[in-house]
Amino acid sequence: QAATQAATQAATQAATQAATQAATQAATQGSSSNDTKSAEISTEQVIAVQKVNPPEFTTPLGFSEFSVSTISEFEKIMDKHFYSVDKRMGLSVSIFDGKYLWSDTAGYAREAIKMTKTTPLGVSSSSKTFISALTLTLIDQGHYGFDDKVRTLLSGHTGYEKLESSVFPDVTVRELLSMTGGLNQRAQKNYDPTLNYVVRMPNWHPSDTLGITTVPASKPGKFIYSDNSSVILGLIAQYQMQTDLNQLYQTILLAPISVEAGLKPIIKIPDDIAHPHADYSKYGGADKWGDLTLNRPARLSAETSYDFWEQDARLAWAAAGMVSTAEDMARWAYELYSPKGRAISSESRSLLVNSFSGEIVQFSGAPQRYGFHSSQREYKLTDGSVFVTYGHPGGGGGGGSILYYSPALDLAISVLANSELGYQRGQCGDFRAGDTTNPLTCIARELFQEASKSR
Repeated sequence: QAATQAATQAATQAATQAATQAATQAATQGSSSNDTKSAEISTEQVIAVQKVNPPEFTTPLGFSEFSVSTISEFEKIMDKHFYSVDKRMGLSVSIFDGKYLWSDTAGYAREAIKMTKTTPLGVSSSSKTFISALTLTLIDQGHYGFDDKVRTLLSGHTGYEKLESSVFPDVTVRELLSMTGGLNQRAQKNYDPTLNYVVRMPNWHPSDTLGITTVPASKPGKFIYSDNSSVILGLIAQYQMQTDLNQLYQTILLAPISVEAGLKPIIKIPDDIAHPHADYSKYGGADKWGDLTLNRPARLSAETSYDFWEQDARLAWAAAGMVSTAEDMARWAYELYSPKGRAISSESRSLLVNSFSGEIVQFSGAPQRYGFHSSQREYKLTDGSVFVTYGHPGGGGGGGSILYYSPALDLAISVLANSELGYQRGQCGDFRAGDTTNPLTCIARELFQEASKSR
């Protein structure tokens, strides 16, 4: 078994390196030093590439099924917490342990259209696990290092170099991964009319979205959750490899493990994508709840064009722009975090799972530790025992996401919603004791507990 795993890992690593070379040959010729590569880099990749077709989302085949009694309990858990809230639309849930795969759905993808296992959804900030994995892989392959600084890696990048240095200081890749570089989040709300210009730009580039931020950076060293850290990591990967970020994801991360996911706004919006739902008033609209793609911020003039999908995609990109299914995301989390996974090398995985800070931060409504674009969280079970998970939550923009892997169970869970269930109160925690929960975390927590019975 050890020999088989070693052979599989070696074959996967060789395939990944070959795919990387094929996708990035323009950036890998000649000397490998940063100075030489910076001189060779063309400015063509500063401009965003044209849109491509989205992945074809299908049900994965070849996996075993959990027992009938276990599946029945899984379904009860999902229904109990989904139907416990009044404002809801649809839900997609999946569990994967390398051999057994379970998935189910509830509710609707959009008006009168039921959610299915193959319905794609936005995965919000769980997208950050992809840019982390890509960065670790490129570092592992020697393209750049943890202590390389942004201005060296983006030297000659006209979009980045026009940004204010007080807002975007010269921090390291390590500081970007751990969100300790002092970068602040943009101050504007999603409905601010000044944001709409990123939609109307014919040659938009992610650096244009960075330019929205005007808050000067803080002193490096302290954790500050900021999408800007993720976007800059995406710029570095794209610029250094002279290949657009979605293609890097497809070639280096996803194709070798047969996981389907795509990055907005590079991919076209799938026709059957689940529509996001939330209170319009949170996004500058009327005082009602509904499909955000039909909302129009009141502050925009009648003459101003508005496209929810494009604005959301351009604001999210490397930080929160991935589209996938719960089945694919559960498999992605397993391939990323499990010692048996193939998404990254064992050396990169060791760095990832040991990157969590000793500091407990309040993040996504719950105390946890943050590492390289992943969080480490403790769950308390009904018997009082505690177990640890790795992953990344996400929410906002009319959706919600939970992506967690349990090293004790060697099992991953993905919970995706097309309404903001992550901002509603759950029924499985003791708020008086500081155990804050929402319906998404309640589903994940009780699914972990149920799955542990057969372990």
